[in-house]
Amino acid sequence: MLFSIFKKKSTERPIYKVADADIYSKEFQQNFYKHYPAFYDLGDVVFLEKSNCYAVFRYESARTVLNNHETFSSSHLKTVDAVLLGADGKKHLRNKKVVLQNIVSLNREQLHTTNDFFHSVFEKLWSSLSVDSSVNIVDKLVNPLTLTLIFHELGIHQVPEEWNVFSDKTTLKTKSEAIAEVFSDWNLLNDLVAHNLKEEHLREKLKRLLQLINSEGWYSPEELSRFVRLFIMAGAETTASLIASSIYLLTQRSNDVERLRNHSGYVTDFLNETLRLYAPAQFTFRYTEKEAVVGKQKIPAGSVVAIAIGAANRDPAIFEQPDVFMPGRTAKHIAFGMGRHKCVGEYLSAYLAQMFLGKLLLHWERFDFAKEATVNNTVFAYKVSNLNATLRK
Repeated sequence: MLFSIFKKKSTERPIYKVADADIYSKEFQQNFYKHYPAFYDLGDVVFLEKSNCYAVFRYESARTVLNNHETFSSSHLKTVDAVLLGADGKKHLRNKKVVLQNIVSLNREQLHTTNDFFHSVFEKLWSSLSVDSSVNIVDKLVNPLTLTLIFHELGIHQVPEEWNVFSDKTTLKTKSEAIAEVFSDWNLLNDLVAHNLKEEHLREKLKRLLQLINSEGWYSPEELSRFVRLFIMAGAETTASLIASSIYLLTQRSNDVERLRNHSGYVTDFLNETLRLYAPAQFTFRYTEKEAVVGKQKIPAGSVVAIAIGAANRDPAIFEQPDVFMPGRTAKHIAFGMGRHKCVGEYLSAYLAQMFLGKLLLHWERFDFAKEATVNNTVFAYKVSNLNATLRK
């Protein structure tokens, strides 16, 4: 094993030597939740030598970092996206407002449009399922539905045929391979954006978004394409992860089927507890602009700080029986982050997940689900990637 283990004299609980822990290692990512408990007793901040970063695993420590955007900056994330996730200050606030108003606004008109489009896509995908044969529900329903809906919310309605490779990369390969390949292919997304801004394929929502964000010349076309790609990846992957995890949990909790059908409030509780227990994004990162203090511990200026979202959501100091699925908890999860950089698409993601569950529950008794599921993890994401089921007549 990568980790060296020793025992404190006062407890039987194994604790990892800090110098040996590496959040980027395959051993760590194979099962985040097996490793997290060892860090809660090590203080508000832990220095991970092999990962070359400071890390916070406790809930309150994570809240402190996420809510202080002036000290814990996101600007170092410009290599991923310089428009929203990797922007700070006035630029971030302005761009966030544009996104909220033009893409993820859940006003009555947009809800109606999204609803209609969702049902049409779901029915098309549903009709393509083979009866009396095993299919991967994540691959055949969850991934294509969420990806298509995110394209729709961006205003991208005509997708070039070659863009189908995007879906292949996100569903057929491991998460790390998918992210590496999709993020390395600049031309594919640039062509997609250009295609949808041509006069014959004009999509007002996407055009308006790019014009508003770029009205002062802050960003190059490449940076704007990077933003759209990040939105597609983050929006589709987060929503797909939530839906896939909730389906898998439901296969283990058959008594919840009728309750979900009959009590809309329980659907919200069910999804929130799914997000707490299986946060789609396990880690997020910040950079200290100046020396920082978290709890009683200092972090030097110029340091990378890893916030363990998945660990914070299972902090035993906050959540009673943290590894048990208990919908209706009073303590709030931070699966979508907190503070200024909280996920702008959280409500859209939850709304799409609710609609998906509603549709699937109509047909639930027709499925024979496999007892096991496959999970693909990276330091960035948790997702049930393979959940097989047989659809009966």
